[in-house]
Amino acid sequence: MSQSRPPRPPSSNQPPRAAGPPPGPPSPNLPPQSQPPAPPAPPAPPQAGPPGMPTPPPPAPPVAGPPTAKPAMARPAVARPAMAQPAGSSLEPPSEFAFASEGSSIAEMARKKRGFGWMTYVVLLLFLGAIGTGLYFGLVSPTITIAELEEAPPQVAKEMEAFVFAVPFKLSEGISDEDLTFEMLEGPEGAAINDMTGRITWTPQEEQSPGTHLVKVRLSVKGQPDLTNERSYQLVTEENNQPPTMEAIPDQEIRSGETLKLKFAASDPDNPPAEMEFFLKTKKLTGMYLHPETGEFEWKVMPAEGERIETITVSAKEALRDGLSAERTFYVKVLPMLSELEELVAKLEGPEVKIGWTNELNATLPLRGTMFQATVNSESLKAFEYFTADQAADESLDIAPNAVMVAGAEPQWAKSPHFYRYDRWIFLYEGDSAPVLSALRRELGDPIAEGKPSDPSAMMAKSEADSETPAGPDAFDDRVLDLFKKNRLLSTREYPTLRKIAADRFADKYSSEIEMGLGDSQSPLRNWLKEHPEIQEELYVALDPELDQIVPALTVFRQLYEAFPEEMETYGDLAIATAVTWDNPDAVYSYERHQERTRSTLPETPQLDAVENFRYFLEKERIMQGRAKFLPWEFLVHLINHRTPLDERDWAVKQYLPKRTMFGECYENVPYDTEMLTSGGEVCRLANKEYTLPNLVNYGGVCAMQADFAARVGKSLGVPAEYVRGESNSQGLHAWVMWVEVKSVNQGSIKFTLESHGRYNIDKYYVGTLLHPQTGQQWTDRELELQLQTVGLDPKAARHAELAMATFPLIQKEEELNVTEQLQFLIKVQQLSPGNQAAWFQIAEMCRRGDFSREHTRQLTPLFERMFRTFAQFPDFTWKVFPDLAEFIENFKTKMTTYERLVDLYEAQERPDLAAEARLKMADLYQTNNMIPEAIAGLVVTVKKFPDEGRYVPQMLDRIESLVQTDQSLRPQMLQFYQELVPKVPRYRGDTPSQYCMELYERVIRLFNQSGRARIAEVYQQELDRMRINQPQ
Repeated sequence: MSQSRPPRPPSSNQPPRAAGPPPGPPSPNLPPQSQPPAPPAPPAPPQAGPPGMPTPPPPAPPVAGPPTAKPAMARPAVARPAMAQPAGSSLEPPSEFAFASEGSSIAEMARKKRGFGWMTYVVLLLFLGAIGTGLYFGLVSPTITIAELEEAPPQVAKEMEAFVFAVPFKLSEGISDEDLTFEMLEGPEGAAINDMTGRITWTPQEEQSPGTHLVKVRLSVKGQPDLTNERSYQLVTEENNQPPTMEAIPDQEIRSGETLKLKFAASDPDNPPAEMEFFLKTKKLTGMYLHPETGEFEWKVMPAEGERIETITVSAKEALRDGLSAERTFYVKVLPMLSELEELVAKLEGPEVKIGWTNELNATLPLRGTMFQATVNSESLKAFEYFTADQAADESLDIAPNAVMVAGAEPQWAKSPHFYRYDRWIFLYEGDSAPVLSALRRELGDPIAEGKPSDPSAMMAKSEADSETPAGPDAFDDRVLDLFKKNRLLSTREYPTLRKIAADRFADKYSSEIEMGLGDSQSPLRNWLKEHPEIQEELYVALDPELDQIVPALTVFRQLYEAFPEEMETYGDLAIATAVTWDNPDAVYSYERHQERTRSTLPETPQLDAVENFRYFLEKERIMQGRAKFLPWEFLVHLINHRTPLDERDWAVKQYLPKRTMFGECYENVPYDTEMLTSGGEVCRLANKEYTLPNLVNYGGVCAMQADFAARVGKSLGVPAEYVRGESNSQGLHAWVMWVEVKSVNQGSIKFTLESHGRYNIDKYYVGTLLHPQTGQQWTDRELELQLQTVGLDPKAARHAELAMATFPLIQKEEELNVTEQLQFLIKVQQLSPGNQAAWFQIAEMCRRGDFSREHTRQLTPLFERMFRTFAQFPDFTWKVFPDLAEFIENFKTKMTTYERLVDLYEAQERPDLAAEARLKMADLYQTNNMIPEAIAGLVVTVKKFPDEGRYVPQMLDRIESLVQTDQSLRPQMLQFYQELVPKVPRYRGDTPSQYCMELYERVIRLFNQSGRARIAEVYQQELDRMRINQPQ
């Protein structure tokens, strides 16, 4: 521990203040009140003077009588020799001035009077000599110089922890700290002393504790060897139980139905080491066992549908009453059980046959079965699946035995084709590998058709003919191009027309998937959809083949129709939202992780699936105020994506329906479980209780449970809401709730705001993450805000703009649009839907490529103003496009002025993350133009704006230092800047030292040491040591 220096004793070489004149004859003119109230203090006992000097005579006794004209000034209390006093002298007042006793003769009195004369002169001379001697020794007495180490009690250090001890010492005023030198003469291994400050640092090792260690220190003064002194100090080391270390556990992959076996290992660094106990911190899954002593782990994975990832956390704990623990988390990717096809193909595999799967579906055969593509020894193996074995048998009749004709087509074979039929499958292998052919015959039987490779010259001729005849636009493209030529593509009245074209294209491309999901063309649902084309078209354009699973999504839609045929027309958007959300149940928001963290249990009450979620909103129509009817499906996906049981939803409605406006404040109704936080989840109030909405209010949890509670309450009330988590400026994780505060909603009109609760401003949660309800992938709350804002302003315009941008590549190619025409098209899309991101990205890409010239300045310049206006509340998007847009600006000064405006926007929005990125980009531009001071000045402005931002300030500081490396003349200004910055950075977050602040101190210490300013660095080092001492252990 650093220790302040003990107070210095009064200096013995300080010159005394001037004393008053010695007492003289009393003045009869002074009034009586001038007399001092108390007699003077008696003189000090006799003391020898300095060597070689005679012992001074005793001081003259004070003279009785009237007071002196002015009392002597008090001398300062300085150490000096006292004047010796003759033996036998009395401290009583002298009697020279006493009257003669009665009975004395006149002659005797006269004789005494004559003898008194010369004696008086002797006494007077002695008296004056004594005063002179006293003045001499008081004024010019020699100085006593002090520089010595002081005692200190035994110091306590803990093993494996940094220990700091500043040895105490005292100095007289005449000695400077810079004259001192400290030296450690003896000490334990690893201990060191700072030779300038006397600060001892040491980290005791395991083998050095417990025990008592002696440290002997020597203090020297430069140029004064006689002041060198030594002193010993005791350092007592105590045991400090170290947590065990656990070996990393690699992530695993296993298939349902198989068994995973692992062995975990951990060790205790203490001496002697403690025995280890192992246990699971995450929920124990069915079939899972962990041996508490050996760490052997076994999990028989139960069969389940779908691929999933399980998070498993294992803890190793010392087998002691208060033993410490370590933990490791790993992930197990559980693959679904092999499908019928996968099992069948897997049987082909052997020592000489290796199977693989690919998503590249490049077959051109006109077979009607659903095709799957595999590889066998790197050669092609295709499988065509039919609904029944009879369908497969009928299709096989259209394959010629020599494979020359297949379903009326004449395919060209690069390798020998081999067709096989097995149950409801037709397989095609292209190749001549003997081991593969043997395996196919063994598992699938004899081939139904075999052929030979096609003639290479014929294949080449056909290939050349194909390449000479480029594919032209199809019928759907013709309809799009016709709209464009008539200048009606972007007309708001043509949205239904464009939507129908896109839906027809989808229906044509995915006809087999539609039949599998919705039924054949004569099914009741297909007929219903023909009668309600708007719903059918919106469903088809809502499905994204790259994000959605088409067959499962359409199957969910069919299940809703079968359960609620009369309500589908009214709740079309809700049905679409349910289909695109529940196509992948694993992507639906789950709160089981929160249940596992609280060590609670899931209630036996069944969770709601897709159909029951839909039913809930139908039955609660009276309290929904049109939300489930009129909100666009893009909003409703945030309403339908949870499994909360019905009884908990009813409880939420009863408790919070009257408080639905700004309902998110219910986040605070979940008491904060401080013990759960401090114990690392070991102790939870909800442990062994059911994880339900009412119990969350009764028992509480941490922020994750508060956000989960509020989000599911909101969804139950008909409020689109999401659980969001993010990182604070101190790099701590937190969770909050975000929702759509609906003011009013009816057909074609929504008034709303986006709100959040628990997103505390003090912690600066700039960006949060959540699960995208449609894709199940992570995306940011800022992206969610922009999407909802864009759709909410005009849902049809937003969808129209997306469909128009999907046609842009076709129109650009077929109509051979020049750069100006392309820009005009994109600007019209922005006018249709200002928040359409695809149009902004396309213009930015064209700027980056340098497609534009000065003739486009008139069209491009207003784009910057539109960007600042459109995305003023959504600054994240601006940074995605601005750097590329700015490439168009040729004038450097204008470009940097526009960048400054962007930074001003970010700083006004309190977004140092974006401001830092912009400043770093500006620094690169300035450096390219050899404007180093300007680059540094910009970075300094933003750092000073957000000095407490521990995530982004270090990046800017790194850049400042790298710039100074190119111009060392700027180093003094940089050091001055750091001295101004350090006091502005909070040292503590609560009672805990800020890690960011300590890292800043380390940076400053390094820079000042490198600059030869060790004294300043030492001051910062002492402050850093004090912070480290206060760190929690």
